[in-house]
Amino acid sequence: VLRSACWRTLTYRRRVRGVSSSMAAVGNEAAPAKEGKLKIIHLVGSPVSKYYSMVSILYARQMLQGVENCEATKGAFEFHFAVVLPGGSWCFTRDLDEASIVAAPKLAHGEAISKIAAQDFDACVPHMFCYPGYTSYRALMDLLRIPLVGNSPECMGLITDKVQAKAVASAAGVPVPQGELLSSPSQVPTVPFPFVLKPCREDNSMGLAKVECEAELAPAMAEAFKFDSSVVCERFIPLGREIRVGVFEDEKGEPTIVLPGLEYLLTQEHPMRVSADKISVTSEGVPWDDPSKFLSTNRE
Repeated sequence: VLRSACWRTLTYRRRVRGVSSSMAAVGNEAAPAKEGKLKIIHLVGSPVSKYYSMVSILYARQMLQGVENCEATKGAFEFHFAVVLPGGSWCFTRDLDEASIVAAPKLAHGEAISKIAAQDFDACVPHMFCYPGYTSYRALMDLLRIPLVGNSPECMGLITDKVQAKAVASAAGVPVPQGELLSSPSQVPTVPFPFVLKPCREDNSMGLAKVECEAELAPAMAEAFKFDSSVVCERFIPLGREIRVGVFEDEKGEPTIVLPGLEYLLTQEHPMRVSADKISVTSEGVPWDDPSKFLSTNRE
């Protein structure tokens, strides 16, 4: 999938740069006209959150482990890594080992942009999970005319904002729960109990809570507003089935490649997946650096 996506983005890159391309459709067993490996930059880290920085790096390491014995991948791609550190500085490495990240020279934002612009990358694979990573840093790759593998910054900005995403889904005829947007921890919701509170532009179920009664409201509001200045309040939908399905575009850019579905098993006692069900954290609230403890599914 990565190879197919990178070949398509390479075609696009040549088009926007005015360079002719002799690449035919990937479905016709074409190979990119460019000689040698495709030069890929993996964008990881977070400028605003140690939590999301570690999530990003750990997921990217898992990706690398998944292809470390794949000769086709090694023969087709040359991987480089741009790590955005909490606080906004950058470093560039050839792997994601902690020692490499610590030892790498740290660059200011402008210096990093100049370095990326001079490297002539064929595509960017973003691994960032914070809101700036979803939006601003993807847009930066667009400005540098480095094609992205994955969704555009405009798409990520839309779907990360729960109110906007819900409005688009509703306009398309998709049923959505009754809800409202809260702008202050002291605001009294008009949605009847039980309801769900969730930060408007937060990921990974951070700050998510089901509120059953008045006594649970104040602590749930305080927790949700830790993560965003706006909080979505929605009517709780009784337990159904939660199914996750990944979809890829084909060589023509159409979303026709559907991956096997993944169903999350929920119970009446635990009807929603919260952050602790996804990623295990230390007593300091950051993900475990140990891969065997990182995902909550690995816990005993």
